[in-house]
Amino acid sequence: MDYPQVQSIPLSELVHDAQNPRTHNQKNIESIRLSLAEHGQVEPLIVQSKTMMVIGGNGRLESMKSLGWNAAACAVLDINDTQARRLSIALNRTAELAGWDESALMKHLGELSSLDGWTLEGLGFDEADLEGLAAALAGTGDGNKSGNADDEKRSGGLVADFGAPPFSILDTRQGYWKERREWWWSTGLDAGIGRKHLVSTANTQADSKYAYMGGRGASTGGSSFDPVLAELLVSWHTAPGETVLDPFAGGPVRGIVSAVLGRKYVGIDVRKEQVDVNVAHWEQLRGGMPQIVIDSGGERPDYQPALTPIECVDGVYVKRDDLYTVAGVSGGKVRSCWALAQGAVGLVTAGSRSSPQVNIVAHIAKRLGIPCRVHTPSGEASPEVADAIACGAERVTHKPGHNSVIIKRARDDADELGWTEIPFGMQCEAAVQQTRSQVADIPKEVTRIVIPDGSGMSLAGVLRGLDDIGSTVEVLGVVVGADPTKRLDLYAPENWRHRVTLVEASVDYHEMVDASLGDILLDPNYEAKCAEHLMPDDLLWIVGIRRTANMNDFESAVPHQDPEWIVGDSLDIDSLISGEREFDALVTCPPYADLERYSDDPKDISTMEYGAFMPVFSEIMSRSVARLRDGAFVAVVVGEIRNKSGGLVGFVNDTVKAMEAAGCVFYNDAILVNSAGTAPIRAASYFNGSRKLVRVHQNVLIFHKGTKPRKDLPPRPAAQWSTDD
Repeated sequence: MDYPQVQSIPLSELVHDAQNPRTHNQKNIESIRLSLAEHGQVEPLIVQSKTMMVIGGNGRLESMKSLGWNAAACAVLDINDTQARRLSIALNRTAELAGWDESALMKHLGELSSLDGWTLEGLGFDEADLEGLAAALAGTGDGNKSGNADDEKRSGGLVADFGAPPFSILDTRQGYWKERREWWWSTGLDAGIGRKHLVSTANTQADSKYAYMGGRGASTGGSSFDPVLAELLVSWHTAPGETVLDPFAGGPVRGIVSAVLGRKYVGIDVRKEQVDVNVAHWEQLRGGMPQIVIDSGGERPDYQPALTPIECVDGVYVKRDDLYTVAGVSGGKVRSCWALAQGAVGLVTAGSRSSPQVNIVAHIAKRLGIPCRVHTPSGEASPEVADAIACGAERVTHKPGHNSVIIKRARDDADELGWTEIPFGMQCEAAVQQTRSQVADIPKEVTRIVIPDGSGMSLAGVLRGLDDIGSTVEVLGVVVGADPTKRLDLYAPENWRHRVTLVEASVDYHEMVDASLGDILLDPNYEAKCAEHLMPDDLLWIVGIRRTANMNDFESAVPHQDPEWIVGDSLDIDSLISGEREFDALVTCPPYADLERYSDDPKDISTMEYGAFMPVFSEIMSRSVARLRDGAFVAVVVGEIRNKSGGLVGFVNDTVKAMEAAGCVFYNDAILVNSAGTAPIRAASYFNGSRKLVRVHQNVLIFHKGTKPRKDLPPRPAAQWSTDD
């Protein structure tokens, strides 16, 4: 094909297409002008040779003239008038047919906005465009109308990703919020249960919180907590399996929502009758309560914490390296591969037909947008190999035999292509260092580490990490593959033989074993073969979980965690809860002093006037924060209170001061906008009589314990937003 030669032509010789069907408004011309001023001309004008008429680029021609340019780069075509008109229409229409990946666009604009000298000028967007784009992504639209559910849940939408747009305005009037709240009510959840006939209304005010909290149960004589708000606060600030502390438990909503989300909730309430009702309500609902399911587009969200968590299940500690995830593949070897693949133009690896390595490499290559070749023995593709091929990897097969032959051919292939080799079994120092870094938080109570041993590289990394922290804990390596001693001699500390007991797995490597530890699925070729060796206070090091064993698990129901309600005064939290128990988050809504009285118990802070209430509330929050892990988030839902003279007492500001005194950093604040409810009926008389505004919002205050917030939470907390009915 002959390409037209680009040449510089004076603007005075170019003819504007007066019949151009594509129109340009002033905003369009100004955007083009600003772009040309910033970037210069980056594509030529398309010009018909016999008439010098501009076929493509009339807007740019006009903008160039306004900038005072003298010439433009032009591609001159020798075509007749019919061809010129067809090309003019095609150029404009094909550009018009293109769309935007709105999520990617907002990501790019967000990254640009953080740079010095940021401006929208020259990009073709203004503030109104961004607001419309944000609303489309959020799936919101008109706040007083029910939104389109398909739009709200579409891939990339903020509602689909986070449950609600993570903005500083949380709007309960939106369609997606109403729909979600109705789902919670459909389960039988009663937000106001236990508060019927318990709230003394003798001293309530016209703008008391029960007037605007909204939700089923709000009309029963007391305030109720919105279950959607509970879902957001819990899912945004914790991961499944983690613990939530609530020193002002009140009704059942936060406990039941946490339970359904798979979090362990512990709530304290001074009123035994309320706790009894909460427990009975959960027992009533638990059997028929639908489970939240993970819906992340068939792929687990990326999760790359600096340290993967350690859990305790039935007396056994578990190192969850299987949670480290990139591109839908999980485990410590994924961490190693991800580190090795940075900057690569292509990836090559070798593996057995049963090994998950080829699949790990294939998915990471796809995420990086680079090609991948996997060398395996010939024969029917295993599920892992088949998944790698489906992911775009090219499979190179070899006659079954010694692994060393396939490894050598893969290495030669990488050298010839100039691609990066991901070593068989991740046999390299970089892989050892990646595992080594994960040993830093091993609990002192651990008496032995049990780890599956395939290539020996993870075991070598664990031993080096133990040296780093000065630990001499015993290590049991369950050999599930070939003899690892040569690799351990090369990569492990010199004295490894005196520190490690190696035992052969009771079944062959290729034989799969079904096993789990609590709710944790164990890899059938590796960790499952360690289960028979586990004893109390052991730590099972889960290196990973193969994708094909785990794909369905990512789309399965999150198991319920029974909530725990404790009768008592939260001032006594240290005696009510074991002194060694630590929590991952605190989510609560305290009484608003004596705005609503829930009992006549003098320990109940809802009986206290504000001056007496605030010191007790502050001390409870201080003692509760002391039970949190460092970096944990604290979510406190509060609102303003009026004193007897009608003035606002500053409860929101006092709460911030109390939390800062407790060792927290004020991190986020949001306004919870509630439905007006009966406010329009009350507004006129209320305002005319006192010039007071009817309160239709609350404040959601977010803090974190210590100087830095935790960074190890999954990036898409609302992966549990869909439900399996």
